[in-house]
Amino acid sequence: MQAHKISTFTDKTGRLVNLPTFKPMQQVELIVLFPLQEDSLPVNKRRPPEKLKGVLLETGDIFSSAPHEDWGIS
Repeated sequence: MQAHKISTFTDKTGRLVNLPTFKPMQQVELIVLFPLQEDSLPVNKRRPPEKLKGVLLETGDIFSSAPHEDWGIS
C-alpha cells in the first residue's frame, strides 16, 4: 500500500469534502484523526487533591533514601 496524507473538512451535513476519486473495486484503508479540543484537559492528566497541594516539600537528597542499585544509575 502507498500512503497519502489528505487533510479535509466536513460540510454542514457532516460529510467529507474534497476526497480523491478511487478506482472501481479498489481496496482503501482510512485512518481518521480528530483534533483535540483546545479548551479541554487531557483525560489522563492527574492532579493531587486540593487539600494535599503544597503539603510535601522536598528539601533533601532523595537519592540517599535508597541504595544506588535501586535507582538504576550506578
